[in-house]
Amino acid sequence: MGVLPKSLFSGNDTISESDKKKIFVNNFSDNIETVLGEFEWDGKAAATIGLTLSSDNRKVESGRFMTRGKLVEKSILVKACDIWEDANENVVLTIKLPRAEIFKFVDGGLYSQYVNEETVNHYFHNIVAGSAPVPIPAQEKEEWQIGSFCLRQICYISKASTARGGVMITYVVLIFPTSKEQLLQGSELTANPSWPGLKLCSGEMLLLPKPSTTWKCPVLPLIRASTEDGNIPSGTALRHAIGAILSKAGCADVAKDVQALLIKWEHLAENPQDFCQKPTPMDWPKQPAPEPETGKRKKYNVCIC
Repeated sequence: MGVLPKSLFSGNDTISESDKKKIFVNNFSDNIETVLGEFEWDGKAAATIGLTLSSDNRKVESGRFMTRGKLVEKSILVKACDIWEDANENVVLTIKLPRAEIFKFVDGGLYSQYVNEETVNHYFHNIVAGSAPVPIPAQEKEEWQIGSFCLRQICYISKASTARGGVMITYVVLIFPTSKEQLLQGSELTANPSWPGLKLCSGEMLLLPKPSTTWKCPVLPLIRASTEDGNIPSGTALRHAIGAILSKAGCADVAKDVQALLIKWEHLAENPQDFCQKPTPMDWPKQPAPEPETGKRKKYNVCIC
């Protein structure tokens, strides 16, 4: 595993005043896209970091990783038997993957919660050579041996990151042949980013916004402040919080097919001690912690409050 080059962490200790004026947000929902637009974001898939400050704006209370924009341009077509081993081989699942904000990263790292199929625009067709595709109503799914599914997005820092181009984030969207509820009930290990799944799509996106004036971090955080005085914590505190979030990552474990996936699941159910998290190819360097106010080291909560 490599570490991002030191050249990405040079510059001023604090964020420039011009950049500082742009990074405040009212919330971590629609307001993000407006702020990213101030940094000439083009609407394509991108990742960003949001930090919530304490009541006096002097500390970072919590933080989160977020993704925005279009992950794929076209609908994704998958044979149903590639997801559910007993499904009819003529059935095709079409998924219109919505924008990346469908995935919520509430565990404070670079891996999202599971998203159930009801949240995703999808449909099934029976496709037979020489005939027009025939839609399969939801009430007839069992007749075709079609089950439930859920999705998840796993992200980690890419080797393609450079000082000139910025930090790139690799993402993988996994599909699981069961509902979110059933998956979570099956094992506590499913919370880990390396819980095995099937790949639906993958790609890379920039970590934004990039600072217009260099400071000792290749990305600016989006700040949700508690007061309107314009104050923010020290540059050291901000970088430490950003690093805590971006260091909490792992690679996705992609099974080659549904049969291999079910074998893995069965083995891990019987032998949970054999599970191990897959390391990322690139890591965020450790950032120094700010000086504690009470003589004790401050521990940043990177989970959602």
